[in-house]
Amino acid sequence: MIFFSKIRIITTFLLLLPSFTQAVSIGWIPAVVDYINKGGPKPPSVPSCLDVPANSAFQTDFNITWCSVTNASYYELQESNADIIYSGINTSFTENLADGNYTYQIRACDDNGCSEFTEQTTIIVAPVPIPEAPTNISIPSNIYEIAEYALSWQEANGVVDYYEIERTINGETITQQVTYVSEIPVSLSVGSYEYTIKACNSTGCSVAAPTTSITVNEAITGNLYLDNAKNSEGIPQSSDLNFYLNWHENNSITQYQLS
Repeated sequence: MIFFSKIRIITTFLLLLPSFTQAVSIGWIPAVVDYINKGGPKPPSVPSCLDVPANSAFQTDFNITWCSVTNASYYELQESNADIIYSGINTSFTENLADGNYTYQIRACDDNGCSEFTEQTTIIVAPVPIPEAPTNISIPSNIYEIAEYALSWQEANGVVDYYEIERTINGETITQQVTYVSEIPVSLSVGSYEYTIKACNSTGCSVAAPTTSITVNEAITGNLYLDNAKNSEGIPQSSDLNFYLNWHENNSITQYQLS
């Protein structure tokens, strides 16, 4: 059937010509036969190159490029033998990659179909290194006033997405995450607190920084008395004055300093 179909097509072309000799002389018959044997229009050629960045130490934006193909209307980029992640006329594509192994193939397409994919090209993205622990954690030491204080630290070396702060009071630990800062306000009531901080990113967290402690004591309250005889004008009759100072005892305090 295919053979007879080809014959009919050739015959149709010949009927349009004045003579067989003229058809041969102007090249119609060889052209028609070649067109039929080749099966009609073909899709574009396979792109001759596909370039990806070298293996990376951590995640970032990667620019993937490929060679253009004459008469190609668009390109299809396939990732890891699965999804077509790009389809368009550009010869480059940027993708943000987490750690892992990735393979890519590209093909050229037009109205007649698509070429075969190129050979696979692979990129390996290693995990982001875990940052170092923050240092120089600072907060006031023993204090006697309920108020707001600053907890600060030295920024950690490495890629840091956030800091994880652990506060322990009376055996209960509370965790807080903060980003883009190296100081936070903390409101403290009476009690003993312990703070430690870790630097974290998508891979994990650093070891905890050395623990920093603070104790908020009850405020000392008391009375001051002046004892001396005064005249009718309220002026002491003697240069010697007796002072009496008393306060409420705090069992957690081992020493008092008067100033």
